[in-house]
Amino acid sequence: MAENEIPPLGEDIARAIVKLVPYAGDSLLMVLDGVLARRRASASELMGRIATASGGQEKLALRLADPEIEALFIDGFETAMRTGVAAKRRLLAEVIANAVLDDAMVDASQLYVMALRDLEAPHIRALARLARIVRELRPQLPEDSSKRPSFVGKANEQVLGVWNAEPAPIQAALVRTGCVRLPRGFLQSSSVIDQHITTFGFELLDDIERHGSAEGQ
Repeated sequence: MAENEIPPLGEDIARAIVKLVPYAGDSLLMVLDGVLARRRASASELMGRIATASGGQEKLALRLADPEIEALFIDGFETAMRTGVAAKRRLLAEVIANAVLDDAMVDASQLYVMALRDLEAPHIRALARLARIVRELRPQLPEDSSKRPSFVGKANEQVLGVWNAEPAPIQAALVRTGCVRLPRGFLQSSSVIDQHITTFGFELLDDIERHGSAEGQ
């Protein structure tokens, strides 16, 4: 932070509270200062990524005059600053820039920001586990139609087993964000593996993995 720059009010409040902690105030203040410094550096890097991918600061500033773009930018930026997953943060920078560059991408960018707001490392890792088993089983589907029912039945049990092993809050978030759609009814197909993951879910996972991983990198 520059010498004459006024820190955000939230930082002032946090520092004031830490100073009140008996005996440990100064030590905790040093820890807090380190956290805030890293957060400011992350925000600066994120802003740089967005501006560069958007074609420069001037173009970004002009596009932010559009209320819809401005709302998407604020929502995406805040979501990126709250996550500990660097790949998600980099993807959000790309998503925001896509909307800045092309009006046709605004709706899709909004959907991405809405989904990513609710997905953190545990959800992304769960989605990756489900995708992995589906991708392993798909190429094994027998060409002989007479052998498919038996294979598909066992494959669906494996996919369902992976899904059922995830905690309920993880499952709820993946369904809520449109990454997973559960088969309707109790009858399973005898010829198609019930992958659960939607096309949107696969695309979102691929985009996150293209920027890193769910391990904070």
